[in-house]
Amino acid sequence: MIIEALALMGTAVVPEDAGEAVRPQPECPAVASPAENLVSPASYDVYRNGKKIGEHSIRLQEDSGRLVADVRTRMRVKLLFVTVFRYDYASREVWCGDSLQQISTEVDDNGTDIKVELTADEIGVLENSHGRFATTNHWNPAAMQASALFNTITGKVNKVTIQPIDAGQSGATTYAVTGDLNIRSTYDDDGNWLGMQFRHKGGSEIEFRRTDEVPGAVSADTQAGRP
Repeated sequence: MIIEALALMGTAVVPEDAGEAVRPQPECPAVASPAENLVSPASYDVYRNGKKIGEHSIRLQEDSGRLVADVRTRMRVKLLFVTVFRYDYASREVWCGDSLQQISTEVDDNGTDIKVELTADEIGVLENSHGRFATTNHWNPAAMQASALFNTITGKVNKVTIQPIDAGQSGATTYAVTGDLNIRSTYDDDGNWLGMQFRHKGGSEIEFRRTDEVPGAVSADTQAGRP
């Protein structure tokens, strides 16, 4: 598809320190940040079939009027004390208000290196095709209003249908994301991301549970129905 091809045009090798440096950007006017009500940093444990295999973190900070979102994931699967699978993910998004200006991602998927970079011009093309741009980094609650998400791992646009579902929790909303992606993702009433559940392509149940305290929010255990 043309849109996927455009996304892949933004896939490129980026410097090893890309997750640590913000490229020069045009001046950003004083506008509301999509993270205005969000608690940062945010920490999560990652589970596979109920067993913890890693950690996930989100850090939101301001830089010259822009919002910089740094996202990290580290997972290890061991068998008899031997690591049989490893996964490391690092992504940085730069926003001016509700407009994404830049994204870069580096992934080590069990020895396979994946690097994705998308510039403001390429993001603009995708916005014109799909409306306001959102990514699969989950921290931004506005993503739950989108019909397409930029996959920060594959560099492709995923078409999705997103609907709130009644998960029986108070103070939070769970969304069913279906289509090119199939996950359940939960946010509190202020938009803080509490976690998600999905089935990995190998059949394993993967779950992200928030571990830090969010004032007024239900815990990840409560929203998932665990005692």
